[in-house]
Amino acid sequence: FLHTPLDPSKREIRLLVMRSPHGWRRYLSEHIHCTLSVHSLGSAPSYTALSYVWGNPKKRKRIYVNGRRAYITQNLFEALEQLYDLEYRDQVFLVNALCINQDDLEERKNQVKFMADIYRRATLGWTLVPGMWWRCKTCLTR
Repeated sequence: FLHTPLDPSKREIRLLVMRSPHGWRRYLSEHIHCTLSVHSLGSAPSYTALSYVWGNPKKRKRIYVNGRRAYITQNLFEALEQLYDLEYRDQVFLVNALCINQDDLEERKNQVKFMADIYRRATLGWTLVPGMWWRCKTCLTR
């Protein structure tokens, strides 16, 4: 998929929202569908920062971002899948592996410059550990 360019002078970020594909529940589809949108950090909607272990880059799973195929690590897929199954669809997330163009060194450098502000503005931060996804439901429903 293609990332919409960010304007560093406006301190722009991308945010991710998981969507139900064509109104069907996830278990009727084998893929996760997401949208990415660009926002100025100062006027971005409330979002949750998702932190996780990236894992083995060779273990990849397919998702759809803005209607196009994208490949993410197994660990990120499992984290998104768990959040999706817990019905955290239509909520806004910051997920660095998707929200930052990892193939664009200049963009990565620019985003790192204000990463502390990006995380500070998050309304919630989740740190997820592979193999412990099942505990998310317990933590998030209390």
